[in-house]
Amino acid sequence: MTTPLDLDTLRLDLSVKAKNGIYFVLAAAFVWLAITLAWTLTA
Repeated sequence: MTTPLDLDTLRLDLSVKAKNGIYFVLAAAFVWLAITLAWTLTA
């Protein structure tokens, strides 16, 4: 059984990982936007 302290540690760890994931998703969206713009400009 996990203690409340363990749950707080897990919650903090997950929030940090989720925050890092947001930056990864935004970077990927920016790259795809650049690819889309390059694709439409050459057409």
